[in-house]
Amino acid sequence: MVKWPVTTFEKLYEIPSRNGLSKPSRVRGSGYKMINMGELFANDRIYDINMELVPLTDIEKEKAKILPFDLLFARQSLVAAGAGKCSIVMETSDLTVFESHLIRVRLNKLIADPFFYYYYFRSSCSPMQTIIQHCVQAGIKASDLSKLEVVVPPLCAQRKISSVLMSIDKKIEENKKINNFIDGVFTKKDSISPAYINKQNPKYFEVDNLFYSSLIVVNYYREQTDLLLKNLVETNINMNISIFYEKQDSYKTIKDLTYHIGNVGVELKESNENRQDIDIAAYTYNDAKYIRKEIQVNNEELYFLYIYINLYANTIKELEYNLNKIEGIAQSKGMQTRRANFRQEECFLAGLPIMENKEIIKEAAKRNILTTGLLATYPFISSTIFDKNGIFIGTNIYNNSLVFIDRYNTEKYKNANICIFGTSGAGKSFYTKLLILRYKLLGIKQYIIDPDREYNKICEKLKGVEIKLGPTSNTYINVLEIRKESIEDGENGYLAIKISKLIGFFNLIFGELDEEEKALLEEKLIQVYKLKNINFDDKSLYNENGEFKNEIQMPILGDLFNILGQDERTKKFKIKLIPFVEGSMKFFNNYSNIKLDNELIVADIYDLGEENLKYGMYILIDVN
Repeated sequence: MVKWPVTTFEKLYEIPSRNGLSKPSRVRGSGYKMINMGELFANDRIYDINMELVPLTDIEKEKAKILPFDLLFARQSLVAAGAGKCSIVMETSDLTVFESHLIRVRLNKLIADPFFYYYYFRSSCSPMQTIIQHCVQAGIKASDLSKLEVVVPPLCAQRKISSVLMSIDKKIEENKKINNFIDGVFTKKDSISPAYINKQNPKYFEVDNLFYSSLIVVNYYREQTDLLLKNLVETNINMNISIFYEKQDSYKTIKDLTYHIGNVGVELKESNENRQDIDIAAYTYNDAKYIRKEIQVNNEELYFLYIYINLYANTIKELEYNLNKIEGIAQSKGMQTRRANFRQEECFLAGLPIMENKEIIKEAAKRNILTTGLLATYPFISSTIFDKNGIFIGTNIYNNSLVFIDRYNTEKYKNANICIFGTSGAGKSFYTKLLILRYKLLGIKQYIIDPDREYNKICEKLKGVEIKLGPTSNTYINVLEIRKESIEDGENGYLAIKISKLIGFFNLIFGELDEEEKALLEEKLIQVYKLKNINFDDKSLYNENGEFKNEIQMPILGDLFNILGQDERTKKFKIKLIPFVEGSMKFFNNYSNIKLDNELIVADIYDLGEENLKYGMYILIDVN
C-alpha cells in the first residue's frame, strides 16, 4: 500500500480560507448571486443556477468572490454528518459570492487538484470528523480546517484518481437519466400492479403465486365485554382485517325506530302467543327501544359495521387450514363468519387501502352498533415488545411481531443483564456479535471479556481497542494506576477508593488477609503512592499545569515489591509477588500503554489460563 506524505491543509491554499458574508433578509432580493447553505446541501457540484440575490459593496465583491473549482465547506449543521460537508463550484456568473455559514478554500492548482480533495473530503478517508465540534449544532472552524492534516499525493496521481472518480460519477448520472426515462414510461401504478390475477375459482383468489380467500363476519353476540379482534390479531397467520364504519343520521334513525316500535308493538298485542316468531318479534321490539333510548338519553350514535378478513398463503392446503383455524377463533369470540365464495374479488378490494366497500358484500356484513360497542372492535391490540431506542432482538413466536428492547432503559428494566442460551451451533456467538454491532452503531460503550479469541475480528472491523493479557502480550494495564474517570463527577477520594479496591486484588494473590495484614498492606500502598507524590488530597494527582497525572507518573507493582522487601513483616508478601514482578506474569508489572476511551474494548484473556484468570478478570472489572 502506497503511503503518501501528509501536510496541513493550509499549505495547499492559494489564498487564505475565509468565511462568507452575512446579509440580513430585509436587504435580500436584488443584486448579485449568493450561495447559501441550501445550495451547498442540495448540490455536490454547484453550477450557475438560480440563487438568492444580495447587494454588495466593492470590498465585499473582492473578498467573497467565488471562482470555478473553489471548495465550499459547511460550517454548521443540525446533524454531525452535515458539518464540514464539501461541495465544489463548477461554474459561476460574472460575480457570485457566498454566505457566512460557509468556508471558501481556493487551492493552489500547481500542487493540489481541487477535484481530488473534493472527493477526498467526501470519502471514508476524510479526517473531517476530528475537527467537528458538537454543541447545539455540529460545526467546524476555518482555523481548525486549515490545520487539518491531509494526504498529498503527487499531482499526477491526484489528477488520475479524480479522473477515475469523475468518470464513475458521469456513469451514475447517465444511469439516473435512464431511470428517469423509465419512470416516465412506466407509471407508479405499473410498478405496484401484480403480474397476474387468477379469478377462475370461486373459493379463492390467486395473485402472483399467493392464494387469497376471505371471510365475512355476518353476526356477533348481542353484547360484547371484550375486544372482538384480539385473538385474531395475535395469531401468526397471514391476514388482513378490514373494518368499515358508517355513521347513521340520528334524526332519521329515531324516526325509523319509532315507526318500527309502533308497528311491532301493535302486532305483539294483537298476535296469538302460539306464533312461531313471537320471540323474535319481542327481541326486535326490545332492541329497537334500547337503541332509541341510548341515542336520545345517552347521546350515543348508531353505526353500520362491516368486517372482512382476508387470508393469504403460498398453497391452497395451507390456506384451507388457516381458514378453518380463523373460523374457530372467530366463533369462540361470538363472531359468525361466512366464506365469501363468488365474492372473493370484492372482499379482496375491501382489504386494500382504497376505501372500497361494494354493495354486493355490504348487505351480508352489515350490522348495527352503538358508539360504546365500537370499543370492542379496536384493532391495535397486538402484544408487542417495542422500546423506542431499542435494538432488534428477534420476532415474537406467537404473532411474528418485531421485538425491540433497550435493556439500558433504567426506568423500565432493573438492570441490563441478559442471558443467551442455545445448543452448540445454534448461533449464540453470532447473535452476540450482532448485539455488539448494533450497540456500537448506537454509540453505547461496550467492554467484552474474550476467553476464546472470538471477538478480535469484530473489534478490528469496528476500530475498537483490543487488550491482550498474557505472557506474550504487548498491551499492559497497570493495576496501581489511578484513572481520572475512576470516580463519578463531583465525588472525591481517588486514593482512598483505589486502595480499597487494591486490597481486594491482593486478597486474590496473598490469600485471605486478616485485619492486621490488611493494615500493613495499606500502609505500604500509601508509601508507594507517596513516592510518586500522590496522597489523599486529590490535588496531588494533578500536575502544575492542571493536567491529570499520566501513566508514567503512577507507581507499578515493582515499586510495591521493593517496599515490601524493606520490612520484615511484609517480606512474605514480596515472595508471593515474585511471579508478578520477575516471573511468568511480569506483564502485570508495566505502565499502561493503551487508551480506554474507545466505545468498544475487547479483552483477550486467552493466554492467561484458568489458574491466573481471576487476576485478569479483576483488572478488567476495575477498568470498567
